[in-house]
Amino acid sequence: MIDLALSALTQLARTELKRAETWFDLFASSDVPTLRRIARSAMVDFPGMTPDQKIEWLIATGSLLDSAVYPETCELINNDYPRTSTEARRKLIRAIRDAVSADETEVCDVASSELQLYDWFDILLRADPECELAEAAFQELQDKHPEWETREHPDLRSRVIGAYYVRRVSPWTIDELLSRPGSAWVDDILGFEPPASREFVGDGHMDEKRAAQAVRVAATAKARWGIEFCDPQRVTICGTR
Repeated sequence: MIDLALSALTQLARTELKRAETWFDLFASSDVPTLRRIARSAMVDFPGMTPDQKIEWLIATGSLLDSAVYPETCELINNDYPRTSTEARRKLIRAIRDAVSADETEVCDVASSELQLYDWFDILLRADPECELAEAAFQELQDKHPEWETREHPDLRSRVIGAYYVRRVSPWTIDELLSRPGSAWVDDILGFEPPASREFVGDGHMDEKRAAQAVRVAATAKARWGIEFCDPQRVTICGTR
């Protein structure tokens, strides 16, 4: 089904550009990670936009740090960044800095935020080794942290800093949520509080945003589960919390 949807969107992009742009935007803003991945992947070969326009579209999605589409984001950058203008490159580098700054939490201190930037600028530099803007941004951080090394696989987002992983996760997987009725999760979900700063569970730090995203995906995947969870006789979270 995923391959079919990707093929359909790619074909639509070749024949009806305006309609394709609408679907790209709908998929890119979806709460369903698979649809966001399809949009990002299909955009690589979309003939209706120049490389500059694709980079601007990527920035406009507001999801540069979306881990669900991280490999597809890297693919799009590898394909189009080498052919973009200097101004588009400046915009992307600025957007990356802004996204990392906005994403900072107590878990992500200055060093780990800088490491995110280091990894991003490495991706840009690998896409175009001759890019002076990416080289300058990368080298500034490399000089500040000479002990840091680039990743062997830059399209894999997780990385260890000392004893910590810079990765935020939901306290429950989608399968775990769907294994019990939605009504059975009300108390657990409403009572969830993220662990204290730098307290990690497994390979990630449990995060409210990831928890909310997991609940949305579960409700989308199984409507009955969502209805049970939002039963107004049991809980008032729908539209009020």
